[in-house]
Amino acid sequence: STLFPYTTLFRSGHSASANAAMLDAARERHEVFEDKLVARAFGVAAAAHEGQVRKDGSTVLHHLVETGLILAELGLDSKVVAAGLLHDALDDSALTSATLRRTVGAEVAELVEGVSRMSHVSQMTRDSARDLSQNEAEALKAMLIAMADARTVIVKMADRLHNLRTLGALTPDRKSVV
Repeated sequence: STLFPYTTLFRSGHSASANAAMLDAARERHEVFEDKLVARAFGVAAAAHEGQVRKDGSTVLHHLVETGLILAELGLDSKVVAAGLLHDALDDSALTSATLRRTVGAEVAELVEGVSRMSHVSQMTRDSARDLSQNEAEALKAMLIAMADARTVIVKMADRLHNLRTLGALTPDRKSVV
């Protein structure tokens, strides 16, 4: 299975040792997780999303690692994998852009900010879909994607791919939104 092999270890309520085991398991699956920047991004993500749980009962950190692994398997570099680990940080935690820049550097922070903007645009498009025609909504998305760093789009696609792999935990209404 392409899903993280130790999912049951990472249900809510697990400790720093579970996070260390998750990082070790990711390192076994791809060497980019040995990189200092990726390890630092993992630590920042673990702290930022501590206690956060997804609808399937797995931790948000598990989702972030799976997103990072998808990016690693595609052959993307450590900066993109780090951005994948942090892609939800600005929207779903108290972490700020300034803190990201200090901890993982400007380039990774800019990628994360780009993913956050894409998420906001997607939500705005869904919320206003009844006001925009399908063609107008798609044109807006296409324009914004064209303006984005391609790596940002790839991070967002890896996030969506992992979300699709875990649809089973969602209600039918929520599945149709994803």
